[in-house]
Amino acid sequence: MGSEYENLLLHTEVRWLSRGKTLRRVFDLKDEIRIFLLEREPKLAEYFLNENWLATVGYHSDIFEKLNDLNQSLQGKSTNVLILANKIKAFCRKISLWIDEISAENYEMFACLEKFSEENNIKLEEEIKTKIMMHLTNLKQDLEIRVPDTSHGDQWIIIPFTCDLNTVKMNLKEKEQPIDLMSDESLRSIFKTTDLSKFWIMTEKEYPLLFKTSLLKLLPFASTYLCETAFSTLTAIKTKYRSRLNVEPDLRVSVSDNISPRINILTASVQAQGSH
Repeated sequence: MGSEYENLLLHTEVRWLSRGKTLRRVFDLKDEIRIFLLEREPKLAEYFLNENWLATVGYHSDIFEKLNDLNQSLQGKSTNVLILANKIKAFCRKISLWIDEISAENYEMFACLEKFSEENNIKLEEEIKTKIMMHLTNLKQDLEIRVPDTSHGDQWIIIPFTCDLNTVKMNLKEKEQPIDLMSDESLRSIFKTTDLSKFWIMTEKEYPLLFKTSLLKLLPFASTYLCETAFSTLTAIKTKYRSRLNVEPDLRVSVSDNISPRINILTASVQAQGSH
């Protein structure tokens, strides 16, 4: 039929990113699906003749795409619970903005929904608008419950040189070290070009209290990304042709690709070969 795509996508729970992509493919092929169903299953084709139902599918396609983008931004090796909490907090603020725009009949942030309403010159019924706003409200509440904002007093870890000391969770005596740190111009320049975890490791000797407190916040796993990466690596290494392989040494090397070996310590523990 000259379509951009030749088939639909199968949704599986294991591959959670497929949900949004599946809906998007259905929405992009809505005309082709309607023609196919009119020949095979006329009752199902009625859904694709219902403009309100198609508008709802367009909205769900858009919101799942945004959730996919959020999920992907939360993955990666160099991340921590503070950064992830900030990203989810920003997403919740966007949801509040989207609710206000939907109530004003502005669908610009939802590409599929906006395109469908403009192409077909339709105005969403109040019932559909109310359902969309209710869905967004529930989504925001669910995110706030699942990921509560507990980072208000810990922002100094992310922005140690520009934070407000009044928000720091420390007693008066402990706040002296952050003041000293904020006045340390050499560390300020290093902070701009250094990974957050590595920066706080560098402060161990001079600012032991800040070092200990910051690492307790940065060390916990922020997501299951590293575990999933290790599992994917394991399945690639230990195939059915290597089922008896002792995978531990190979797996350790594979998942430690971003860790530089400490050559001095390794060589110090081995006796050098003397001359004969």
